[in-house]
Order: sequence, then structure tokens, then C-alpha cells
Amino acid sequence: MASSLVACFSVLVSNFIMGTSLIAGLMGSFFLFSGYFIAKDGIPKYWIFMHCLRLFKYPFECFMINEYGGEKGKRKCLEIIEGNCYLYGEGFLKQQGVEESNKWSNLAVMMGFILGYRLLCFLIQLYRSHRTRI
Repeated sequence: MASSLVACFSVLVSNFIMGTSLIAGLMGSFFLFSGYFIAKDGIPKYWIFMHCLRLFKYPFECFMINEYGGEKGKRKCLEIIEGNCYLYGEGFLKQQGVEESNKWSNLAVMMGFILGYRLLCFLIQLYRSHRTRI
């Protein structure tokens, strides 16, 4: 998904330095709102639209479902205190607000982003090449 986004933005700008700084700022904001640093509840109301647009949300949730979901993940102990397990994989997913049923919809959204950015990139290139013809 990130590669498709970079390809899309690379056709929008004519200068390498401007494109690099634009992508770096955009990727930084995606990392900030992807769930690594700020949880959904901690995002200010005026930035909540970034919750659905962030590129790393969907693969990150798929990773957590793959790692801590299913029968094997539910039995995986994540927090042991004095020999007793207090947090299993299933509890961790609930704590993070991730549902196992979202795995395939997350994959579909990722494919939609990939195809959408690639199509947008193609349309921009088509427009630019049409505009520059003599």
C-alpha cells in the first residue's frame, strides 16, 4: 500500500526533493495515527478521519489477528505474573479493539487502497501525457 501511495505522489510532483518531503510528512502522520503511538480513543476529534485513511492500520490489525487470534493465539500467554497467566491472545485483541472477523475485510481494504492508488497514478500519468502532446 505504501509503495502504491509513493508511486501516486511521485507522478504528482516534478521535483524529487519536494516529493520526498511530501511523502515523509505524510508517512510520518500515518505512523503517528496507525496505532503504534496513539490509540483510537486518544486521537483528537478533528484528526479522527485519519483513523480510516492511515495505511498501516489494516496490515497491523491483520498481523495482530494472525499472531494472537485463532485457536493457537487464544492459548498464547502474553503476561505471566507469579506463575499465573493474566493475559491471553484473545484478551489482548479485545484490549486493542481488534476483532478476528475483520481479518478478511482488512485484506480487502488493503487491496482496494493498492488498486485505487495505482489507478489514480495511471490516470494522472495519462492526463499529464495527454496534456504535453503537441
